Order: sequence, then structure tokens, then C-alpha cells
Amino acid sequence: MEEITFKFADRAEVPGWLGIDVQSEVVDRILEVKPDRILLVTEATVEELHGDYFTPMMETGGSGGSGDTSLGGSLPPLNKFVLPGGDEAKSWDYLSQLIESAGDLPDFREGSYNNRQ
Repeated sequence: MEEITFKFADRAEVPGWLGIDVQSEVVDRILEVKPDRILLVTEATVEELHGDYFTPMMETGGSGGSGDTSLGGSLPPLNKFVLPGGDEAKSWDYLSQLIESAGDLPDFREGSYNNRQ
């Protein structure tokens, strides 16, 4: 994959990557940080077009299961949260649902999330 940097008004830089047929590398990069849970947030159009991209992680590790990875460990649970497309997703209701989904994360519940920033 080729690394690229997205720059937002000279205030923030966000890393990104481009490539073709890189699904296994994307999964490996996610797992390199050794997450104990993955919360995948997407929207309806992306889900419709690319919803099966993380299926290998969901089948072997997601939804509470576990499986082997190419990095030699087991997969953490993967929970997918699909927002509606467009402005409909920009509501307190969906934000509340997302926060509730993330609320199961121990660091989020204990308030240490803000201490890491």
C-alpha cells in the first residue's frame, strides 16, 4: 500500500493508504494495535457497496467469536454500526446510539479515554 497524508486546513494531518487488493494488509494493520474490540462505523451506501470487506474478520472473530490471524493472535470481536446516508445520520439519536455502542468499552466507561488525547 502507498501511504498518503490528508491535510485539513493546516491544522490536522490524518494518515491514509491507497492500494489494490490489500484487504489482508488492511486487516493486519488494524490488528497490529492489538485492539480488544473493534467498532466499525460506516454508512448505508458504503455498506451496500463494500459491506463484505470485513466479513473475514466478522466470521472468524467478530460478534463475540475468535479466530487465528496472520499476526499469530486471535481476532477481537467486531461490531458494525451502520448509519443512514446523508443528513439523516447527523442527529442526536444516532450519536447517542453510537456512544451507547462504544460505552461497552472499558476505557470509555472509566473515563480514561479523554486522558489519552
